[in-house]
Order: sequence, then C-alpha cells, then structure tokens
Amino acid sequence: MKFQTKNDLVFTALWDAISSGELAPGDWIRTAEWAEKLDVSQTPVREALRRLEAQGLVEILPHRGARVTSHTLEHIVETFHIRMALESLAARLAIERSDDEEFRELVARTEALTSEMEEAVARNDVAKCRQMNQELHFTLYRAAKMPRLLALIEGLWVTYPFDTLNLQPDRPRQTLTDHWRLLEVMKRRDPQEMARAMEEHLRSGLETLLRTMPDARGGRGQQASRLARHA
Repeated sequence: MKFQTKNDLVFTALWDAISSGELAPGDWIRTAEWAEKLDVSQTPVREALRRLEAQGLVEILPHRGARVTSHTLEHIVETFHIRMALESLAARLAIERSDDEEFRELVARTEALTSEMEEAVARNDVAKCRQMNQELHFTLYRAAKMPRLLALIEGLWVTYPFDTLNLQPDRPRQTLTDHWRLLEVMKRRDPQEMARAMEEHLRSGLETLLRTMPDARGGRGQQASRLARHA
C-alpha cells in the first residue's frame, strides 16, 4: 500500500467528494467537520483546501470559509472542448496501444459496465448510472497507457456539473445508448472511428447540458450552443 501523508489523505478525500458529487458546486466545506470526519487536525484540511483552490476546484473566501467552485457557462463550454480533444485522443490510443489480450479484456469490461448501467437505468438509479459511466470512461482511458493524459482528464472531470445534468431525466438513457454505440465501434478496432465516436458522445453531453442550465436560455447560452456545434 502506498503511504499517504495526512495532507495527501485529506486532499484525496476532498477531491473524491467533489468528483463523486458528494460535495456539489456551491457547497461549503467546513474545516472542523472534515477534520473530525478524517480524524486529523484542521491544519491538513486547510492545506488541502489551498491545493484544491490552486486547481480551481475550491474558492476560499476571507472570513467566510471555503466552498466548491461554481463555474460559469463559458468555463463549462471551454472545458468540454478540451475534454473532446483529450478524451478522443485517449480513446484512439486505447485501441492503438492494446495488444490482442488487452483488447479482449477491454471489450469484455466495457460490455460488463454497460450492462450494469443498463440495469441501473431500468431502476432509475441515477447515482449508480453516474458511477458506471465514470468507470467505463476511465477503463478506456487507462488503456491508453499515458498517465499524464489520464491525470489531465481526471482533473477536467472533477469540474463537470453532474448535479445540473442529472436534472435532465432522459440523459442516463441517452448516455446508455451512446455507450452501446461506443462498444460497437470499439469491437471494430478502428482507432480513428473510436476517436470520432467519443467526440460525438461528449458533444451530445454538452448539448444536453446547455439545454438544462438556467443561464443557457439567454444570449450567452445561444452563443455557447453555437460554439458547441462548431467546435
């Protein structure tokens, strides 16, 4: 087991809480509560919050405390464009860099996760759908065998407004349909087609998000929608 300092332990716990949605955009992060929860003093919690602030995941307000960052519509659209580039690259590399045995395992794991997600959709289990979605994507991205690329993608996923997207009731089913499509493309073992399929999947997510977010109904949202279509 890899040794973690208290600072690293707290940082990882808070990062995971933001990534999973346990801490949503705008939520306050109470230093004393997290110190008690993790059985540490408040000092490593404060240090972890400063590290998260440097990554843009947390904002620290003088005399008020720290809260999870709420990103603007423009920031979200920009982040999606970067995700399209990096995740389509990772999808392509996953196909190119897998040997025959690794490729068979990748297909089998992807199929199993998609089936689990299908069961979660049938139960209307949004949390499980979200978990299966993330596991499927990162199973594919890890297969690219590029740790720095994986770390960049992980950082971008943490800023994704899943809480807003989950307000769109049909999105889990749409995502499931996209995942079956990704699996179909994956089985053809064509790296370029895999990259295109991943980009289309992410673009679909962005367009759904823009229809969902409250400030996407005005002029700023219309401008963002044009950017999404022509990226």
